[in-house]
Amino acid sequence: VSAVLEYVYPRVLDVQQIFRDLMAKGVRPFRVATLLGKEWSTVQRWLKGTELRGSEERALLELHTRHCGESLTQQRLNEARPKF
Repeated sequence: VSAVLEYVYPRVLDVQQIFRDLMAKGVRPFRVATLLGKEWSTVQRWLKGTELRGSEERALLELHTRHCGESLTQQRLNEARPKF
């Protein structure tokens, strides 16, 4: 997704699905917190629906790509719903 398109039509990532993918690869949410240098409580809030900031979302997607592969990460980005 281009940066311009993302700015004009921001998307909402399915964070729950990202975590399900990571867990399927053996990466538990607590480990995500450690790898991203975040407090466990922050990751718990994400899991409950708190929206991630841009840098947090990028870091989570990079982690997802590393563990789940670029094609699945791209699929999840394509599935993201428009934010209106």
